Amino acid sequence: MSVSVHGFFGGMPLADHKAMAMQRPTQSIPVPEALYLPLKGHRHQPLDLHQITDHLAVSVGQQLAAGQTLTRGMGDAHPRLHAPVAGTFLGIVSRPALKDMGHDVPCLHIQTDRTQAPKKLPDDYPPNTPLPEITPDELMDHLQRMGIVGLGGAQFPTSEKMRQASGGIDTVILNGVECEPYIACDEALMRHRPGTIVLGGRLLAKALGAKRLIVAVEDPLKDSHGSVSDGFLACIQPHPLDPALDIEFIEVPSIYPQGAERQLIKTLTNQEVPFDGLPKDIGVICLNVATAASVADAVIENTPLTHRLVSITGPGIQNPCNVYAPIGTPVTDLIHQAGGFNCPESEIDLIIGGPVSGHTVSDQRSPIDKGSLCILALTRADRPNSVGSMPCINCGFCVSVCPAQLLPQTLFKLASQGAHEKAHQMGMMDCIECGLCAEVCPSHLPLLDWYRHSKDQLRALDMDQRRQALAKERFEARNRRLEQRQAEREARRQARRARLEANSSAQSEIEAAIARARQKKEGES
Repeated sequence: MSVSVHGFFGGMPLADHKAMAMQRPTQSIPVPEALYLPLKGHRHQPLDLHQITDHLAVSVGQQLAAGQTLTRGMGDAHPRLHAPVAGTFLGIVSRPALKDMGHDVPCLHIQTDRTQAPKKLPDDYPPNTPLPEITPDELMDHLQRMGIVGLGGAQFPTSEKMRQASGGIDTVILNGVECEPYIACDEALMRHRPGTIVLGGRLLAKALGAKRLIVAVEDPLKDSHGSVSDGFLACIQPHPLDPALDIEFIEVPSIYPQGAERQLIKTLTNQEVPFDGLPKDIGVICLNVATAASVADAVIENTPLTHRLVSITGPGIQNPCNVYAPIGTPVTDLIHQAGGFNCPESEIDLIIGGPVSGHTVSDQRSPIDKGSLCILALTRADRPNSVGSMPCINCGFCVSVCPAQLLPQTLFKLASQGAHEKAHQMGMMDCIECGLCAEVCPSHLPLLDWYRHSKDQLRALDMDQRRQALAKERFEARNRRLEQRQAEREARRQARRARLEANSSAQSEIEAAIARARQKKEGES
């Protein structure tokens, strides 16, 4: 079945700058002195300390082997963490959070054995690799044990995503569309391991009962360093091991944010994901190409997710490159691997992610997590010239580029006034945080920062409401238990009274019978 490419509302083309990181071969970073594995839920919510200690699979001072399980028993929402390298577990420490400025995150601290060789990016699997015999439930459980999450940035647990979608999926989309400028880690992976990506897609499609598998990339990739399609086409046309699975490789227009899940689905299927729904509601599931590769590694080699490719790039980096790094590596080690900064650090703006939707890195001690795609160093000269924020002039540029079809200027006013619930009613939580509104704003308003702040407030409010609802539920359940116990005690009292009354009545009848017998005996005598 041939896929037709469609358009989506909003968006705009951006210069990609991806060749900067692709001009050098993919590198493996030497084993850092220490690793700090962040402990987070899939929505970046830190776990409570008692939750962490209850689910630790290791003890302080324990020697660790590479790949050893560190946490377990927390279900799909919290996939397991594993030791990326051999070393010693030193306990739980706080480190600066990578994305939440001014906040710390609890981390598992590993003192590494630096004598071991760095792990290299695995070789590609051949196209004729057969799929192992594994049931869908077994696959999902295995992915949870291996700590597999979405590697496109959101870190949504793959096992949970599959369970939610199980039973109604027709199409699996492998997202290789890196629409954010400078980020090139997925391109490096697709050039090095196309067979592995397709194999992971075949595993996912088989488990979900899908009939179509689409691998999507941006069209500029065909011109940057030779066509990416060559490697993929060798894997998918034809594929005798999956004759019933229709596998296609599609190049989509380079329009930011083409790689966003809902926008890519609209481009490939011409279907809109319901605003209050999920892709599974229209029979589609979308996963990052790196996620598919990690699924293949987990199943074929029983390899947990301990490393990922990260782009260390930008005009402020001496030797931009893609680095295969262990999870928990401090940002400063990654920058050192790329040769450090090429200008004074005071002139560098350091960003995790891309220049449009990324977050400022306030502390280079922050460790990377499974969702870290890029460390971007921009010089002040490369940042957009700004004279500071000015009042909104209602130009409407932000409305014309918003892919979620929102009213950014209205949301900004509500968020800046603290009217977060009204902003919620206007669709604040539908914002995909692409940052285009701020990119085109002639008044240089910090729109994306305000949206993130408002969404954080709404999540906190939602969490408070959930806590209150849970407390109310517990209170009402306690009252029901007390009432039930009181009713049971009263029923027992009533039963005892009835028995006593019955015994009293029986005793009276016995005494009356004895009296009649005595009277009869006396009358006979």
